[in-house]
Amino acid sequence: MNDSTNLTRPGNDAPQPVVPYDASYNRMPGYPPSGDEERVDLRRLWGIIRRNAWILVGCLALAIAVGIVLTRRAVPMYEASASLRITQEEGMIPGLELLREMGGAGNEVNTELEVLRSRTLAGVVVDGEQLRIRIISPRKVLRDSIFTSLIVSDTAPSGMLRITGNGNGFLVVGPAGTRMESIAGMPVRLDGVTLTLRSRAAQMLPIEIEVMPREEAISHLSEALRVSRPSRDANILVVRYRGDDPALVQAVPNALVTAYVARRVGTRKTGARSTVEFLRSQIDTLRSELRVAEDSLQQFRETEHVVSLEQQASVSVGKLAELQAERNQAAAELNAIQATLAEAREAVRNGGDGTAYRRLLAFPTLLRNPVISTLLEGITELENQRATLLVRRTERDPEVMALTTQIESVESQIANVVSTYTEGLRQQVTAFDRSLAASGVELSKIPAKEVRLAQLARNTHVLTELSTLLQSRLKEAEIAEAVEDPSAQVVDQAERPTTPVSPRPALNLMLATLLGLLLGGTVAAGRELLDNKVHTREELQQAAFGLPVLGVIPRFEAETVRQIKARAPLRRRGDKSTALVARETPEATVLEAYRALRTSLAFATAGSPPKLVLVTSPTPDDGKSTSAANLAASLAQQRQRVLIIDADMRRGSLHRTLGGTRTPGLSEIITGKVPPLEAIQSLAFEGVGRIDLIATGTVPPNPAELLSSTRLPDLLELVEPRYDTILIDTPPVNVVADVLVLARHVDGVLLVARGGKTERGAIRFALEQLATVRAPVIGTLLNDYDHRRASAYGGEYYRYHYGPNYDANA
Repeated sequence: MNDSTNLTRPGNDAPQPVVPYDASYNRMPGYPPSGDEERVDLRRLWGIIRRNAWILVGCLALAIAVGIVLTRRAVPMYEASASLRITQEEGMIPGLELLREMGGAGNEVNTELEVLRSRTLAGVVVDGEQLRIRIISPRKVLRDSIFTSLIVSDTAPSGMLRITGNGNGFLVVGPAGTRMESIAGMPVRLDGVTLTLRSRAAQMLPIEIEVMPREEAISHLSEALRVSRPSRDANILVVRYRGDDPALVQAVPNALVTAYVARRVGTRKTGARSTVEFLRSQIDTLRSELRVAEDSLQQFRETEHVVSLEQQASVSVGKLAELQAERNQAAAELNAIQATLAEAREAVRNGGDGTAYRRLLAFPTLLRNPVISTLLEGITELENQRATLLVRRTERDPEVMALTTQIESVESQIANVVSTYTEGLRQQVTAFDRSLAASGVELSKIPAKEVRLAQLARNTHVLTELSTLLQSRLKEAEIAEAVEDPSAQVVDQAERPTTPVSPRPALNLMLATLLGLLLGGTVAAGRELLDNKVHTREELQQAAFGLPVLGVIPRFEAETVRQIKARAPLRRRGDKSTALVARETPEATVLEAYRALRTSLAFATAGSPPKLVLVTSPTPDDGKSTSAANLAASLAQQRQRVLIIDADMRRGSLHRTLGGTRTPGLSEIITGKVPPLEAIQSLAFEGVGRIDLIATGTVPPNPAELLSSTRLPDLLELVEPRYDTILIDTPPVNVVADVLVLARHVDGVLLVARGGKTERGAIRFALEQLATVRAPVIGTLLNDYDHRRASAYGGEYYRYHYGPNYDANA
């Protein structure tokens, strides 16, 4: 392989093969790929939940407690609704269906919805239901339980009104500081507020109520009201109101729909009333004209003694009279219309409004014109709409100005129609004159009195027909005025609610539970994302770019520690070894882990087992020295010749762990002060065997330079034939460069990581440091593995024990 390397140790005639690996440690041959291919499964999710169970439970409990407190402190809110039906019927006023089709009826329901939301109607409800009053203290008390009656005048100032006890009665202090005493059942009028207290109010003292400004009360009502159209296919409007007083919650929607219906009916009746008044005035005028025409006809018959004429004369005279009457009527109407039209135009020219054109409609012939009638009805409807808008808007409002423009446009149309009609009359008079001129000879023979008789009879007949027509229209308008408006009907009245709509304990508890779980999950997820330490063998292997984990050393159990302390007096005087598990508790589970490490180490490299093994760690306190000592003890139990060299010349501690002395040691050997073999300490342990130790010696000021000396290879060449395995304990690789110097002279490097302490980034950085010097890293070791805590990370299978007391059924 191109990336393989052979390391020649001093004294070896042939290079010793080591396990090849990528410089970046992305993939080790024969082992699974890196952890990037790890899949998230249910077991991993369960492990996350177990690791953060206390966070989840704490957040859940906190959220539920907050939800319960808020639910208990919340004021119960009630809701009631009333519904209205809006129809497209416009009563029986003629012509309104045409106007409805022209204006578009589809928007009427939406328009009425906005009317229900108007501040004008809200103000009516505020005044009627005394909504300017709000109870501040005591909380959760209904108005009916305190007051028998409550009235707020328009002039009442805003402010706080306080009611306290005064012997057997009450003392009421108004917003302006005025005071008045009273007893239960007696009305009190103070600063525009009239109230009557119930006898039970004495149990609730002191009582504080707020008199709000009217505009503020209207705003509060508008915020609490909800007017909606549940279905686009149904002309139904629903008015909902929410509040803390069930009586007011029932009264407010009912008051609003009642005020709306009354206002709508009033608007409709105003249009019908104006039509009735107009028709009545026209009928009175026609009645006077008809009476005059009938009197003139009777007087002429009596004066001229007209009884009968011959048939021929009657026909000729009747024809001539009819023609002359029509001409005279047309001419008279032409003159009258021209004069009225000139006056109207002069009035408009002088700055007046267009209502002067409406006087033209007094002429019966114009009234019978269907176009004029339709325009008149259009003006009436537009004026009614403008009057409705002016109730809650100003004349400068865009919609009001638009309606005014439409009215002026219709009035201009009336003037144009009258002008056209006048021109027709003028042409008609001209035609009549030509006809009369052609028939002059024949007409001269007809007696003048017969002509006059026909004229009088014709005028009487025309006025009679017009009077009959106006009477029928008047009856129709009076009926429309009298009948109830069917376009707005109350479908359902609001009922007094008995159950509050909020707070809803079950829903609040569920929401609190969901929020608690969400909060706990967020905190747990953040904790998992921020946790960069290794906990299990799988995490260590992922962090080490797929390097094999040669062993997992569990945390010393409490029983093991007690056994070590109990046997401490049995050790010889001056023996300070406390971490050799094989010596103190040969049956301990930890010892089996070191034996498994010993076996894995034997097969860690291709060919023969590594003889020179360097033990290091990424950071301090990862347990590399303890692991090296116990690994040496495990090898010694196998009757191997073991030498352990403490190359941590800054904080070496193997002499304390194994009960030896610091000097002479490695620093004395390298400096040539002591021969190598004389610095070797041979330590024997009961139940373990013999372990040879080269301690650190005197702490030098320049450890890295000292280890770079040529005496170190000479030392290794000297001791290698004498031992089966040589372990070299070194400082942390991420802290000092000593390891990089020593790594070139060994068969393999064992990297020790501590469960729950060593970070993944530190492991990766350590391996990258070793890769720069082509150090033969053979694997990693997970030390201080707490199976109880790490079981939540999926490592339960490390906790089993198998020994003399093993229970197969356990």
